[in-house]
Amino acid sequence: MRHLGRWGLATIVFLSVAGLALADDANPPSWRGDEFSTVQSWEFGTDANNDAVADAYTNSNGVPMADITGTWESSWQSKTGVWVLSGLIDVTIPNTPVHMGMPKTIWVQVTWAPEIEGQVPVVKVLANDYNPQVIGSLVGTQDLEGSWKLSTYELVEPNNPDWETIRISGCVGVEELVIDTIPEPATVALLGLGAAALIRRRRAG
Repeated sequence: MRHLGRWGLATIVFLSVAGLALADDANPPSWRGDEFSTVQSWEFGTDANNDAVADAYTNSNGVPMADITGTWESSWQSKTGVWVLSGLIDVTIPNTPVHMGMPKTIWVQVTWAPEIEGQVPVVKVLANDYNPQVIGSLVGTQDLEGSWKLSTYELVEPNNPDWETIRISGCVGVEELVIDTIPEPATVALLGLGAAALIRRRRAG
């Protein structure tokens, strides 16, 4: 909650999708760039672990930030700028207020390597005043060099709150992170169709 006061001053600080230089981004969602979508990424080039602003983002609602518990390594398992967790990354993302109460889709890409063999990231949205905790569903994982992998997760919140906190945890090293959000496209489309049908009925009457 401490981030919310800063967002009011920073809502005009955002970048266009076309100009983003994203982190590992091999599996972007099909709806990226659609109306009301957001995208934000972190490359963890420094040891800033409190209110770490995204390296690149398109989010006109405010500034996405990460709070990190772990050990930052300038070099770890052939990569530079890695948070070795045995802790967690909490990413707080501001939302579009007009869509409160609508399902929200969150798409998370994590570049990671196990700290201990067999360990994997755990991705979830923390419970808030609007929603219960939501655990991410693994969409897929691709192998990178060495022990590094890129895993993609999808989460759907039952309501779109004014902000959400996404937690990445586990005994893993995290090098890069990309998060996309959108009010659920199918729901937006259905609402639009319903409104259009209502207008047609009124005109016909």
